[in-house]
Amino acid sequence: MFGTSANAPDLADAQMLLGWLHTNWSEPAISIPDIASRGPNSIRTTDQARRLAGILVRHAWLQALPAPPAEG
Repeated sequence: MFGTSANAPDLADAQMLLGWLHTNWSEPAISIPDIASRGPNSIRTTDQARRLAGILVRHAWLQALPAPPAEG
């Protein structure tokens, strides 16, 4: 119960991000830097974008893709 109120703003922001994705993003994939730089104005840091995308992944609204292999 204690963590519920602290998470409520993140859940609301994740819902806002999901709405933005549905109305503004037509590509099949999106990256954390894309969210931070091109997403809603209130989501403008990489940490916040990563946290909110993580919420959407945990709720099955986004699917995490494997990182591309490092070039050697």
